[in-house]
Formats: sequence, C-alpha cells, structure tokens
Amino acid sequence: MTLRVALVSTPFVSVPPRGYGGTELVVAELAKALTAQGIEVVVYATGDSELLGIEVRSYFPAAQWPLTGTSSGCTPPGRSGMPRETRAGST
Repeated sequence: MTLRVALVSTPFVSVPPRGYGGTELVVAELAKALTAQGIEVVVYATGDSELLGIEVRSYFPAAQWPLTGTSSGCTPPGRSGMPRETRAGST
C-alpha cells in the first residue's frame, strides 16, 4: 500500500515562492522530502506553482497576492484598512 499525502497551501503565493520564505516554502520543502521517501504527494496551490515530479492541483491559475485593491472587501496582509493616523498605538 502506498501512503498518499495532500498538502494544502495558500492561494496567495506560488509554491515554492519566488523571493519569499513563508508557508509556501515549508509546503514545497515538505513535498520534496516526502516524495524522496517514496510517498505519493499532491500539492494544492496556485496554478503557477512548480514542483518537479510532484502533482500540483489548483483553483487559482496564478498567485492572488499582492491584492490590487480592496474593492472585494479583502485587506492585503499587513494592512489594517484604516488610515495610518487612526491605527491603534500610532501617535
């Protein structure tokens, strides 16, 4: 029997990330290590993700971050959505 593992990444950044190290880098390295051990791995990530020899499935064709605006109601990571002078702790 073959062990099968699904790894789910974010829809924000491709796997492995280009010039960034976060969750997506952990997913990429884990997928490579598990594959090297003979485990069948499927990674759910953005369509522009590239993991040689590892199946990648996606809903989003490309990374969804950085967001180009907030009209969707989403706030980009690291942004509170409030003007700087009204953020908690600002002077």
